[in-house]
Amino acid sequence: FWGWLKVNAGYFNTKVSDFTYGESKMLGGGIETVNLPIRFGFNYGRIQQSIEPDTSARFYGKFARDAWSFKLGYGSDKSYIDFNLFKAKDDETSLSKIIYPASPRENAVMSFSFVLPYLEQDLNCYGEIATSIYTSDTRVQDNTEEGFYDILKPLIKLKYTSRFDGAIKFGLNYKIDRSVTLGYEGNWIGPGFTTLGYEYLQNDLFDNKLTGTFKLLNNKLNIRGNLGIRSNNLRNNKFATTNRFISSLVTSYQISNLFGFDVNFMNYGMKSDPANDSVRVDNISNYISVSPRFNFMNFGAMNNLTFLYSYQNLENLNIISFNRTNVRSHNILGTWNLFFKSGLNLNTSLNYTDTRLNDIGNKFTNISISASNNFLENKLFASVNLGFYIMNSFDENNQFNGGLNLRYSLNKFGTVSAYVIRNMYNSNFNPSINEWLANIQYNYNF
Repeated sequence: FWGWLKVNAGYFNTKVSDFTYGESKMLGGGIETVNLPIRFGFNYGRIQQSIEPDTSARFYGKFARDAWSFKLGYGSDKSYIDFNLFKAKDDETSLSKIIYPASPRENAVMSFSFVLPYLEQDLNCYGEIATSIYTSDTRVQDNTEEGFYDILKPLIKLKYTSRFDGAIKFGLNYKIDRSVTLGYEGNWIGPGFTTLGYEYLQNDLFDNKLTGTFKLLNNKLNIRGNLGIRSNNLRNNKFATTNRFISSLVTSYQISNLFGFDVNFMNYGMKSDPANDSVRVDNISNYISVSPRFNFMNFGAMNNLTFLYSYQNLENLNIISFNRTNVRSHNILGTWNLFFKSGLNLNTSLNYTDTRLNDIGNKFTNISISASNNFLENKLFASVNLGFYIMNSFDENNQFNGGLNLRYSLNKFGTVSAYVIRNMYNSNFNPSINEWLANIQYNYNF
């Protein structure tokens, strides 16, 4: 609205910062400023729906979770300082019965995030400092002790199951010239730091990473790489410290308008040295891929032809379990896309994967075809897709699915859409599936 106000309503995604909120889809509403030096945002809603427990499936249920986020700062996307808050709490009454180990949780996070350019923006500094209080069970007795975590007490009631910790992120990017940029990024996340805005955010880690970007041969050759190490056991309360070595190299070379290729390499190593050899972690994972691509005119259309070959292996060097977890995988992918001036698009792809876990092999083959076009002066959009899958492991399974999608614009009166899906699955051991699914929907935006 008015070029500076964004209104959120219904289901929506938004990001506050890296340590507060930005992962879960929210059902609710809020407002955010855009294109203004004052950076303000407030959103409130439900980020998790309740699910009743099912003990037969060893599922203990999920509580409904309500949350709100707040941001106040100054600047633009390229240079800013923000103060961020996030609060989430489970609704204890959202489940008809509570089965251990499910428990209602509560969380509050406060942070300062920033991006600060220097030296006419050749040097870019960014980061975030955050603190969190996380309560694993809100039903237990209140904790009345005082401490430096009192700063978050107005947001959350402390319990004897509450824990307090912090996290720091800091990075630098230095643009040496137009073709070379070097950088550093570090992350320190305490073992007790938790945010329900990023429920799967790992903690108890210290990351250090060097990065580099190179643009050569008039930007035809682009190279990006990084080299880093990750360690845990930040408070020395574990039997051993695990170190993970990470490196990657991404190369893209556009030789001409007709031909180019990409080469990617990633290495991931992890090592720990406990006294007991049976729990020692020592493994190496490698990934390499080569992807040539072609662009040309033929058949009255622009053709885009892409091939990909990738190889991935995980080698376990543990002297006890080395022969049980070695994995090797080959993947071949080919896609052919045709774009006609009339608006007709045709897409064909072939995907083959061969994965072996020690002496056990799994093969997967997929062939898919799709087409789409616009009709009636672009008011009607239609697409159709067909796919056939063959999976070989202990037995052979195959699956076919197809779909038809239609969408018609009523201009200012909204949009009518419909789709039909056909799905067939056959297996010698698992139950077969033979189903149709149809849906008609009307959308009106105001």
